[in-house]
Order: sequence, then C-alpha cells, then structure tokens
Amino acid sequence: MRRTIQRTLTALVLVVLIPLLAGDELVGVLTLERGHVVDEHARALLVSFASQAAVALRNARLFAQMRCCGPCRS
Repeated sequence: MRRTIQRTLTALVLVVLIPLLAGDELVGVLTLERGHVVDEHARALLVSFASQAAVALRNARLFAQMRCCGPCRS
C-alpha cells in the first residue's frame, strides 16, 4: 500500500506559479513543473528570483519605451 501511494505521489506533476510583481504591477508569472515537491528553501529561492526578474522586466520595458518614444537626450 505504501509503495502504491509513493508511486502515485511521484507520478503527480507539481505546478508552481509565482507572480512576477514589480511594486504592485504584475509583469508576468513564473511557471514551473516538477516531478517532486518543492521544499521551503527552493520556494524561497524561486520567490527571490521572481522578484528580481520582475524588476528586470519592468526596467527593460521602461528602457524600450524611452528608446522608442522618449525625447533624445545627450
């Protein structure tokens, strides 16, 4: 019985969705699929990465807007 439960749990695919928030703006969603449970340490790393990625995405969008639509500055 225990092996059956372990095989069933191992076969399940865990989907982790982490919002990419830059301030109060949602700039994306980090989606991960894994064959095993994400522990607290891994979750903390993913949340930290998501935070940094969100800021990088927002900065890239702002930079693109400045290049495209902003006035030329020397």
